[in-house]
This record gives sequence, C-alpha cells and structure tokens, in this order.
Amino acid sequence: MNVEEVMSVDLVAVQQGDSILEAARRMRDSGVESLPVFDDRSVMGMVTARDIVWKVVSEGLDPKTTPVEAAASVGPIACRFDDSVKTAATIMHERKIHRLLVMDAFDRPVGMISLNDLAPLVRQGVLSGHLLSEVVHSSLPEPRRKAL
Repeated sequence: MNVEEVMSVDLVAVQQGDSILEAARRMRDSGVESLPVFDDRSVMGMVTARDIVWKVVSEGLDPKTTPVEAAASVGPIACRFDDSVKTAATIMHERKIHRLLVMDAFDRPVGMISLNDLAPLVRQGVLSGHLLSEVVHSSLPEPRRKAL
C-alpha cells in the first residue's frame, strides 16, 4: 500500500515570518499538530506543537512576536506519495517523528501522513504492530522513554 492511499491531502501551512501565535491558532482550528513552513518558493521547515512548547513557551518567548522559523525544524523530513507505508513508518522511526510531509514527483508538498493514518493499517495486516510501536517509542522524549 502506498502513502497516497492513506495520507491527508488538506495541507494547512504557515509562511516564514508568521508568528507562533498564528501557527498555534491554525493548528487548533485545523485539528493538526504540525505545519509546514513555506518561504517565498518552497517548504523551509516544519513547526510542531511540541516545538512551540519546548522552544517558545518553556523559554518564555512571546508567541505574538516570535516568528515560526524560531521554532521550526529546518528542511522538512518528507516521503514521496508513491512510497510504501512501510517506508513512511521506517522514516518516522529513524527520525523519531510522528508525521511526514508528502511530496509529489516534482518535490511539491501534496499532503501529510501521520501515525493516526498508519494505525488502522496494523488491524488490516498491512503494517506490523511492532514497527508502529517502535515509531511511537522512538519519538517519546527521553524521560518518558525510560519510564516505559
């Protein structure tokens, strides 16, 4: 099964220079936990709810004036629309993340794939429950990983 069969195609994004407050509001209003950050021509990174908490809120920065690029990871981690779902899960595991930007054949963003998209595939026998468990465990912060 390929990524394009299970990915979300309603891509919500922010622009470089938008505030963290704007990003948080878009996440809330769209029910997502990460957003691609675009510069003038392309995706320059990703910002997640965790990035906002760890890099802005916990540091006492003002979300109204802090630009998204201050918290965003640079260079989005992505897969292609025609990759297998196992490939996407493997990338998530290796990079310790829960979501991937999905790119088309011309390296344009066309959607997102997340653990929520992959979880039903375990019941269908498409993905290994062990692999998905490894993705979840690898992306936990270090103190929580030790507790498990």
